[in-house]
Amino acid sequence: MPKKKRKAKGTDIKPTTAAELARRLGVRANSLGVHIRSGLGPPIGDVEAWVEFLAIHGRQGTMPEDARKDMAETRRRLVEAQALKIERENKVADGLLVPVDEVEQGLKEVMAEMFSTLERIWCSEMPPLLSGLNEVEIRGKCQKEIDEMKARIRERFDELSRRTNKE
Repeated sequence: MPKKKRKAKGTDIKPTTAAELARRLGVRANSLGVHIRSGLGPPIGDVEAWVEFLAIHGRQGTMPEDARKDMAETRRRLVEAQALKIERENKVADGLLVPVDEVEQGLKEVMAEMFSTLERIWCSEMPPLLSGLNEVEIRGKCQKEIDEMKARIRERFDELSRRTNKE
């Protein structure tokens, strides 16, 4: 059964409602409502302008303007980082991304098999098979073993791909 696609929230998408804008800024929607109704606030889709606006027009007297501006910017970055984290988790859940540790483990498995196969073929199996053959026959046997090894490695990568897509 195909996995259900999740709609990811992009940080590059402009908010269209006060609630969306408030989530992006890390504030409550009702704290924006006064400014939106007054008509003095910037357009809802302009997040950067709202950060500036709230730094200047936020709760006066609670803290210095530059501190409010820094706090608003920090909140905005935190909300965007959380949105990116959720997007990444959704992509992993949808099978579009694979965690690095799973990829590393799969590559280690494939490399271990490749080195084991190289050692077995070239150090144990091939010397007696090549004994007494001419150059053309040796090349043919070597090419056959190389092709078989490539096929085994491709199979392991396909297996790894199927395994990570199922999880």
